[in-house]
Amino acid sequence: MPDEYRNYPDIVKLQRELGIRISGKRGYDIIRDIFFVEENVRSNDNSSGMKLYISCFPNFVSYYNFLNGDIYENSCYYQYDFSEEEIKKYNIDLKRINSTAFINYTATSFYNKLDSEYIQQYQRLEQEKELRKKWIGKVNSCSTCKELCKIIQDFKAENLSGMSRDDLEFYFFNFISHDKEKASAIIMQCLAYDWEIIDARTLCSVYPPQKVLTAYNPKTKSRKKRLENILSN
Repeated sequence: MPDEYRNYPDIVKLQRELGIRISGKRGYDIIRDIFFVEENVRSNDNSSGMKLYISCFPNFVSYYNFLNGDIYENSCYYQYDFSEEEIKKYNIDLKRINSTAFINYTATSFYNKLDSEYIQQYQRLEQEKELRKKWIGKVNSCSTCKELCKIIQDFKAENLSGMSRDDLEFYFFNFISHDKEKASAIIMQCLAYDWEIIDARTLCSVYPPQKVLTAYNPKTKSRKKRLENILSN
């Protein structure tokens, strides 16, 4: 049967009487703000196969008429607020209205189905997040160059296998953004002692280049000259 004739009232009525059309879930879709009816319709080739159709309705009236008032069984009206007019006109029994969602699973249901490799990766990232939060707090609490040196030494000792320059730069830039003025004074001190955790050229993108150049006191003077040449070009 062509789809355009599928929901003609006489055809719907006859198919339901013959058991060719069987209504399933029905109700209100809060996301799309429409009413819907799921129906299984037997194939035309006399086989036992059934095809699922979903009919949608823009309002309660057309939905009610399509179901001929059969709105209670296997239904869900989550978040739909029946008007006084609808309740009175259609004699709706609110005690029979199901206002809970069809969904019967939670995030845990999906979690249990995840493969072990994905779960291990998730747990590892969660541990890393907590570790980063710990070191962010320690670095941000520093108020002197000496304290910062000690924190970085502790960090290196605890992260011998996984620590990289990128990791140190991550904490430094977070330190700078946390309190730019306090960080400026401390980092300039570090540059004066040739304690260069962040490349001096990188710091020139955060602080005035001349300020960085003035504070920069490497043991190898050619390094400062090289920075001067870079900044002058």
